[in-house]
Amino acid sequence: MNKIKRYQVSICFAVFFLFSSINIYAQEQSNTQDQINTDELEQSLPEVTFINYEGPQAVINTRAQITSIGTSLGSGSGDSRYFVVRSITDDEPDKLNADIIGLGPGAGVDHIRNLRLIIAGYLVASYNYSAEDAATLASFITVYNAVYRGNMNYLGGKYKSAVMGHITQDNAGLSTNYQDWPGKTMMLIPLGKPVTPLSTVDTSALTEPAVVDNLRNNEDNQGVEQRQNMVDLKERESDAANQQAQDLRDDAAKQQEAVDTGKQEVAQQKQEVETEKQNIADEQQKLDQDKAAGNVTPQEAQAKQDELDQRAQDNQQKEQEVAQKEDDLNQQQAQATQTKQAADDAQAVADQKSGEAQAERDGIQQDQQNQIDNAPPAPAADTSVLAIKMAGTNAKQGQFVIIDTKTGSTAKTSALNTVAIRSVQMVGGKVFAIAGDASAATGAVRLIELDTTGLTIATQGTDDINADSLLWVNGNDLYAITASGGKNYIARFNASLAKQAQSATAVNASAGVFIQNGKLMTQAENGSALVLDASTLN
Repeated sequence: MNKIKRYQVSICFAVFFLFSSINIYAQEQSNTQDQINTDELEQSLPEVTFINYEGPQAVINTRAQITSIGTSLGSGSGDSRYFVVRSITDDEPDKLNADIIGLGPGAGVDHIRNLRLIIAGYLVASYNYSAEDAATLASFITVYNAVYRGNMNYLGGKYKSAVMGHITQDNAGLSTNYQDWPGKTMMLIPLGKPVTPLSTVDTSALTEPAVVDNLRNNEDNQGVEQRQNMVDLKERESDAANQQAQDLRDDAAKQQEAVDTGKQEVAQQKQEVETEKQNIADEQQKLDQDKAAGNVTPQEAQAKQDELDQRAQDNQQKEQEVAQKEDDLNQQQAQATQTKQAADDAQAVADQKSGEAQAERDGIQQDQQNQIDNAPPAPAADTSVLAIKMAGTNAKQGQFVIIDTKTGSTAKTSALNTVAIRSVQMVGGKVFAIAGDASAATGAVRLIELDTTGLTIATQGTDDINADSLLWVNGNDLYAITASGGKNYIARFNASLAKQAQSATAVNASAGVFIQNGKLMTQAENGSALVLDASTLN
């Protein structure tokens, strides 16, 4: 079972070029081996392998231009193609809030790499994550959303009702096929209860076992780089939460100290109020006795009574002030308790992230050791051949691969999956072909030169080619049928894929080409014979 699940049909190989000088590294070959995880096999969750458009682009956008889509979303700008729903409420405290990035029907993104750039740009603009941390989170966010695509049972148990109100089974999460992205994508970014800015996005949700297992089984090198970056982020989350917890504990201690001091003062003042009350009562009793016995004149009795009344009034005022201080202290005590609880919460986050980071680091180390222990020997250079793998028995497109002729195993597979398999040609030691899919959002059908080491596009032509065209060779010249304005023409290209000449007469889209004695024979648009000069195409 091959990890690349893009083609689920019979595979046909057409070996066309013995590639005697290529070096196949054990690590590269090990990436194609089955890595069966028994825990994952026991789960009903899908295995994530993203199907991207791989081929020439009609318009090539820079990384900065793609990232700027996400930056605009984070700055509050959006449109019908790319938009964000921010769902944050205070209810259901045990469930998650979320930011939801939606792809409308007109969204032109067709590669997971570019989708991750958009998400990363959003995280930088919205939450001030560093570009590196945002890239790490974006990788996990896409896999997370693919794992739980349409899984309303899981999502409903994880996210608040307000979040669930924005998604349906048909659009929740991310399809693994880029063709299903426009108009059918609502990607959830889980938001927790951040104790520090680094923990705004809930990394614990993003690193659930099903997500990590998919990275291990379907990303290059078992997703080690992304996983290591996430471990680093979690360790910094832990450090920041630890510091936050310590700061809060210090604040809570100061607040509690102030409360305790205040309570002592209030207790003393309350005692003074009670003592004064008793003094006033005792003196009032003596005054009443003196008045009854005739021991004081009416004037003396009135003066003493006025004094006692004033003292009682003053003491009552002081009692009210002490009561207010006591109320204030109760509020301060509540604040100190709240600060202490916040410190405990921050410490819990610190401990959780630290524990997760250590467990994940141990897992990475184990995977790396397994790679070393189980890596097969690299095949000898002279057993490596370059071939084309068809998508099926009757498929017109396929992928370049490198195979070991001794074992028949695939050592390397190109990501470029839109090669017209009948068009592959060699000129001057270089491999050329027609590749692309004009129906993709940014796709085009163009001539390409293959980088035979990385199996990527080394050079891409700028002229649109008829998708059914073959590729013909005459010396160092290449001929193909170009498509322009609904018409087809025969064109001559040099080894740099620059067009040198094009026929003035339109040709049949299914035309063949025969070159002899400086003449090119083909069929005109109506199917009649057409003879042209092989150089000028006049």
